[in-house]
Amino acid sequence: MVQLGGLLNIGFAAGFEIKQIAQDGVQFSPENYAKQPLLGVAWFVPGQAPQILTNANLAPGNRVDYLVKAPMVTTQTCYTHLQTVVGNVNAGGRRQLAAPPPTPNALLTVCVDPSLGPKPMAFPTTWFPMPPFLADIPAPSTHTTVAFSMTGPDANSITGNPNNNFFIDGVQYCPHCANHTLTLNTAEEWIITNASSPQHPFHLHVNPHQLVETGFMVKSTPSGPYDTPVAVRAYASPVWEDTVALIKQGNCWDIPSGPLSSNSDAQQKCPDVCASANNNKQLTWQGNWVTTKNNAMSVCGCCAPTDSPGYTKIRVLPTNFTGETVLHCHILGHEDRGMMQNVQMVCPPPNQNSFGKPRAGQAECVQGNYIPAAKQCPASYPTGDKCPM
Repeated sequence: MVQLGGLLNIGFAAGFEIKQIAQDGVQFSPENYAKQPLLGVAWFVPGQAPQILTNANLAPGNRVDYLVKAPMVTTQTCYTHLQTVVGNVNAGGRRQLAAPPPTPNALLTVCVDPSLGPKPMAFPTTWFPMPPFLADIPAPSTHTTVAFSMTGPDANSITGNPNNNFFIDGVQYCPHCANHTLTLNTAEEWIITNASSPQHPFHLHVNPHQLVETGFMVKSTPSGPYDTPVAVRAYASPVWEDTVALIKQGNCWDIPSGPLSSNSDAQQKCPDVCASANNNKQLTWQGNWVTTKNNAMSVCGCCAPTDSPGYTKIRVLPTNFTGETVLHCHILGHEDRGMMQNVQMVCPPPNQNSFGKPRAGQAECVQGNYIPAAKQCPASYPTGDKCPM
């Protein structure tokens, strides 16, 4: 029997078949329904043996919809579905976030009862087309870089330290100005870098975004900054969402390798699989591999250099509403310690310094309806009460 469900971070028990149909309340495109780009099959968790386990890595704030088919059984059988904390949240930090579950890593238990009668069902073979208002956002000719980072009180980043400092673009939140100004009905492309180990959940209010690409940053010159993106995973059909777990520093990806028969076979093949995963050839194999389909497909765990920031590329198209809003890390302790920025949407030229007053069901940017937009923040400024007024 196929049932619809919505879940948070989970590794599904073996035997369950899964199809994701929506992300953050927005339906999948037919291409993404067919390819299932956000579901993983390799379970590489520190302290656990690599295994095949259909899984989803969701940030705080993400919501997903799945079609789930339970395995056929002859007696009532209960299955435990697993959860884990990813992004290097250490045990101390995890205790601060929530009490541990009764069974380690147990998220929920599903019991399959054959006495209710078998209900053979197949997954849909085709999926609904996207409505016009969910058409892909066109790629602009330029991009904006937004940089997430964190440091400890001694300038070293220690995950779980309550005295850490959190930054976006090297500054902390200032309520008195706008860090980003978007123009109504004009597409933007952002490369959001993350120079820390947590996968900070990026959330932009009002306007959803499309996930386009992930990868890591390298230096264009040996002594320079990490300024050049190297793509690892591109989404041919960008995924609509409103929150995304940012790719972390030194991130690892599961790269298909073809069939691997043994650990010695993996040792021979995985280094080349990782090196050829992109033109940069800086992904390396760290020893993790697992067969996902017997005699047909395995994956190698391929990792960026440990000091290379990860990046997440998104596109956003503000429509309908002008005014002020925010972007922030969706972990409250990070947001409250400065990992937040003001964003404003302004009218198109020649009124790009204005908002339109809200008008129910009507266009805002019309003659006689303009009000001044917020001032733009400088590139750098003091934190706390000394930020620009």
